[in-house]
Amino acid sequence: MLSNNMEDVRNYWEKINFSYDVLSDVRMRARFDRNSALEDPGAALGRMALSTMGWGIKSVGNTLTSLVKHVYEQNSKQKKDDNTY
Repeated sequence: MLSNNMEDVRNYWEKINFSYDVLSDVRMRARFDRNSALEDPGAALGRMALSTMGWGIKSVGNTLTSLVKHVYEQNSKQKKDDNTY
C-alpha cells in the first residue's frame, strides 16, 4: 500500500496491529473465528471442512508411517533371525 496520506497509513497500521494481536492470542483468535462464523456461516463451514480434511489426511499419513515402520522392523528382525543360523 502506497499512500502519502498519514491518516490512511495510520488506519492501515492499526489493522495490521489488530490482526497480529488476534492471530497471536489463542483466545482472541477463537473469539474472532466464532464471530466471523456468525457473519458468514458458509465460509466458516468451508474452513471447517478443510480443517477436517487436513486432519483426516494427517491421520492416514501417520497410520501409514506407523505401518511401514512396523513392517520394516519385522523384516529387519526376520533377516537378523535368518542370519543367526
